[in-house]
Amino acid sequence: MVAGVPGVSQAVCLLALEMGVFSIIGVHIFRDSSYELYGNFARGVLTSLQITLYDAAFSQVIRDLVLEHGAIAVVYFLVHLTATSLCTLNITVNIFTDQYLRIQ
Repeated sequence: MVAGVPGVSQAVCLLALEMGVFSIIGVHIFRDSSYELYGNFARGVLTSLQITLYDAAFSQVIRDLVLEHGAIAVVYFLVHLTATSLCTLNITVNIFTDQYLRIQ
């Protein structure tokens, strides 16, 4: 269990950094049209966390923002979801690998 802690902690730090960066970008892009979601950094982080967790309510929000902002919103959400999915996958694989090696 201890062997996987550095890998998991690095992936969690990378995920937090990625969420912070995309929160800043989201506030810059969507602040005027969607203040309740991206009005400031804290709201952007909360929205980014909910998108990262694939909250079902945000599919309509993402759709509305894509329809309003066009290609820039599509690129933003595709890159955001891809990056967070890869970080989350890295965490999951690291945990499973650590458990497998511990059984061996």
